[in-house]
Amino acid sequence: MLTWSDSPSSPSKGRRVQSPIVSRDSKQRDKAQRREARKRAVKTRRQLADHCALWLFEAETAWQAGDLAKTRLLLDRTLRLRANHQAANEFMADLCFKEKRHEDGLEHFDRLVAPPTWPLVDYHAAIACLVTGRYMQGYALAARFVDVTAAEKELSTAHDNARLIQADCLTLAKNPPRRSPYADQDPSVRSRPAATVGSPRPRVPARRETAITTPARPTGHRTAVGARPGPESPPAPSSATPLRAASAASDSLDLPPFPGLALPEIQVDLAVDRAGFPDTWGPDDVGPASDVVLRVRYAELRLQKGFDELLSLGAISNVEHFGYQLDTVRRVLRDFRGRVLLADEVGLGKTIEACLTLKEYWMRGLVRKALILTPASLVGQWVDELTERFALTPVAADAQLVRRDEEFWAREPLVVASLPLARQSMHRDRLSRLDYDLVIVDEAHALKNRASASWQLVNDVKKRFLLLLSATPVGNNLTELYNLIQLLRPGLLQSEAQFRREYGQIEALSQAGRRERLRELLREVMVRNTRAHIDLKLPKRIAATHVVRPSSGEAGVLDALAAVIRDRYSTATPADRWRMTTLQMQAGSGPSALRFGLRDHAGHPDAYPFAPVAAALDQMDGGRSAKPAKLEALLDLARRSPEKKIVFTRFRATLDELDAALTAAGRRVSVFHGGLSPADKQRAIDAFEGDAEILLSTEVGGQGRNLQFCRTVINYDVPWNPAAIEQRVGRVHRIGQTRDVYIFNLCLAGSVEEHILSILHDKINMFELVAGEVEMILGHLGDDQDFASLVMDAWSGSHSGEEASATFDRLSARLLDAKSTYQRTSELDRALFSEDYES
Repeated sequence: MLTWSDSPSSPSKGRRVQSPIVSRDSKQRDKAQRREARKRAVKTRRQLADHCALWLFEAETAWQAGDLAKTRLLLDRTLRLRANHQAANEFMADLCFKEKRHEDGLEHFDRLVAPPTWPLVDYHAAIACLVTGRYMQGYALAARFVDVTAAEKELSTAHDNARLIQADCLTLAKNPPRRSPYADQDPSVRSRPAATVGSPRPRVPARRETAITTPARPTGHRTAVGARPGPESPPAPSSATPLRAASAASDSLDLPPFPGLALPEIQVDLAVDRAGFPDTWGPDDVGPASDVVLRVRYAELRLQKGFDELLSLGAISNVEHFGYQLDTVRRVLRDFRGRVLLADEVGLGKTIEACLTLKEYWMRGLVRKALILTPASLVGQWVDELTERFALTPVAADAQLVRRDEEFWAREPLVVASLPLARQSMHRDRLSRLDYDLVIVDEAHALKNRASASWQLVNDVKKRFLLLLSATPVGNNLTELYNLIQLLRPGLLQSEAQFRREYGQIEALSQAGRRERLRELLREVMVRNTRAHIDLKLPKRIAATHVVRPSSGEAGVLDALAAVIRDRYSTATPADRWRMTTLQMQAGSGPSALRFGLRDHAGHPDAYPFAPVAAALDQMDGGRSAKPAKLEALLDLARRSPEKKIVFTRFRATLDELDAALTAAGRRVSVFHGGLSPADKQRAIDAFEGDAEILLSTEVGGQGRNLQFCRTVINYDVPWNPAAIEQRVGRVHRIGQTRDVYIFNLCLAGSVEEHILSILHDKINMFELVAGEVEMILGHLGDDQDFASLVMDAWSGSHSGEEASATFDRLSARLLDAKSTYQRTSELDRALFSEDYES
């Protein structure tokens, strides 16, 4: 508590000074707030680390499968989230070196704060330095590689060649040529036969004294010399000059300057040649070229001013939008002048509206610097959406990066940051000194308290346009709404005291005149689309969970895996936690997926504890004639009805197993997965719409495809992310669907998936909720962990079936409380926003 006093010792007599008399309660409150801030920061770091670990793990899998484009995409995604991520930069540098993109590879290599875990990255970087003329760095890297690999017999050839690189770098550094003698050639592998991407190659390449060989990079854990090799780099031309010969010929490349050329002046005549115009045209009908340029510029300026025609629609991809969303964007641009509260009901696409607005401003040159503030768990999702669908290049604000790089906020034009990170005092001070064209705040009901650091941050940042997104902007009372409007249009609702006297609590709005006055004010700053207004009436969703009892062999595999995970999960690193989580998901999918996961995990040094799982799996595989229990259940479902069905699974190994089994059973099957070309994907959909009875699809089939001609969805394995389940069902339960939709969820008794379905289906009735409401409920948990992490924490901390049931019951209780909170908030919002705010 701060008090005012007149101090006789004040330098200015009679002047009132502030005396900091702080009570014990205030100290304890400040201490508690700092403790909570530290806890939130830890959760945010863990969330970002988990995202990066998952993408890095998937990049390794894509690398092993030979999908270099997907590998690069996943690494790019990781580096957008954390630009200085050690493992991602090392992996990306190695990938660039393999593709002969030496400058790009060195850019990522230079970001490493520690020597690479895979020593051959040093070797490849030394080659790149030799090619690009960075001789002293190449000498140092080759020397480090020689020291580190002195005892590695499998790398003897590379070891010898590294010594040659040392010698050449030292020679060229003492007498540097004008241009690197290796600028037009790659002193890499000579005369090597081409290899199939992803296929293994001999561990030890043939030794050659005058050629530098490039051993393949292993996947999984890149420190093990004997790990499985991944995709090979493309072979260099066999006619390349050997290293020593090229070094000796370096002097001959010192050519004289090219002689100058004397060019005549070119006369430019802007007069109009009227020969091609009709005779009826007079001198005033054709103007000079300068007039044409001015008219084009005038048309551009008019296009910038008018927003009836949206330019962004032709520059986005895989975005499903509706008329009311486009009308909302036009109103935001034209009527609200870019300062508005987007309060659409859950599931109607506020994020799409905000992204379209950003893209429209960006294309018209009206926004060149933007900041997006979201909950920590949504940072990665916003980065993905903007990058992959709206062709923008945002950068995620990583806590460690922005702490080290003081110029980060000022330098980056488009930043996605978590609100807990941005509101920290050190970042808030920097942000308040910057001028932003546009600020977007997702889940803006977090700004309901004007005394909070979040509200103060958004209020202090200088911005031209401001978009606040919230499906529940009121919360508990009208004061929270007042605080949001103050950010958009200060003074619109007068002072807070006047607002309280005029409108009071929500109950006072039962008076028609008072309610209409408030509505009239809110229409100036708010858009709220409702399902009733857009007449969005979809048929019912009827869901059923089919719990299948596993065979004794399957139960043994699940028990062995659970024992290893429960013993090691709590002390594992984020990357290892994701590996264990993925293995547990693969076990829930089926033996084929788990078998693939264990093979992929074999190169990791932490693989030995999973040996009992592999042994149990091999023992179960002894009876090859017996099908997995869930597969038998799927075949039974397929026999019951001739209806078209979409069977979703996350894993390709399971997809291949289902394809073989259903085809052998006489079912007409079409297969859809991310490895298909666009033409093959379209053929798969056409086949399903035609003669095929079943579409087997991985997660990619749940994105951007309208399949309303089908109404049956079978989740062969259950995603641990409720949004992924909603996305799968949304392919058939959408506008245009006229029949009730049936959803069948398969799971093994006693598995993690059974507990997940018990929570989502039986406790919070997920399949009866509106699309998007599950995410709103999860948002009221007050936890920055995603749902999959909460599930894994509950599963790994339980050491028996009874204990697991009790733990998941506690998680269910938390979700039920969060659902009740969300429903109370929604009722308050509907009481105030029932009409008159639509686009």
